[in-house]
Amino acid sequence: MAWILVPCLGQLRTDLNRLAPNRDKSSDGTIGDTAHQSRVSDHNDDEVGNVPIRDADSKHEVHAYDADVDLREPGLTMERVVQHIVARCRSGAEKRLRYIIFNRRIWEASNGWRQRAYAGDNPHDKHAHFSSSYETSREADTSSWHLDELIEGTDDMPMLVKKGDVSEQVKFWQFLLGKLGYTIATDGEYGPKMEAIVNEDRAKKGQGANPQISAWHAVELLEDLAAKHAGKPGKDGRDGADGKDGRDGALTGTLTVTGGNLTVEAGASHA
Repeated sequence: MAWILVPCLGQLRTDLNRLAPNRDKSSDGTIGDTAHQSRVSDHNDDEVGNVPIRDADSKHEVHAYDADVDLREPGLTMERVVQHIVARCRSGAEKRLRYIIFNRRIWEASNGWRQRAYAGDNPHDKHAHFSSSYETSREADTSSWHLDELIEGTDDMPMLVKKGDVSEQVKFWQFLLGKLGYTIATDGEYGPKMEAIVNEDRAKKGQGANPQISAWHAVELLEDLAAKHAGKPGKDGRDGADGKDGRDGALTGTLTVTGGNLTVEAGASHA
């Protein structure tokens, strides 16, 4: 029987993959095994299996997602991810989950998202378990889980800017946004117009509104610029990716920032 993971948890998995692209997935899980099928579980197909709730639609869906604990990203742990999501649930900003289990602890919507010990057979120390709502609008909600907030404000990207800033760093990002096709003045002021453009770009990337350029978004903007130049001839006269010479090439280049001005030199590197 064909089944799907409810869209909201599919988005959580997507957001986690973007946050930690090299993470281990060996302990990831969705549809339950034989052991799950013999008991009530959100890992079972909600139309034919043992589940705690029958939702309103007739889709064969799984309402649980297990995410491997090993994120393989310096400074980022599953504990931080879980606590971030729990905090959003506790504040009311996030309403798509029923409970989370991780490392012998459980947090439940029915318990005000307070932590208590989990005494189940599986301690969930190899993965974190997320169980979603069975309400149609919530299980289908694919809005951002705001995991990018976990890396915002770090020292890794010293040129991060926020609404209200007036600086050469703001001018840099305005220039870059202009190069990506947005109509924006390079006046160095992060005002409402820049905020609207930043959020427009975030929306295209499936992210919610944010009054700053986060580290995650900054990297993606630079990747967008690199992709725009990919395949164009560099100063060496050779073509980039899938060039006319029949060889695949990887984009190489130099990014120079001086007084808010951006210079990009793109070339090609062939194996």
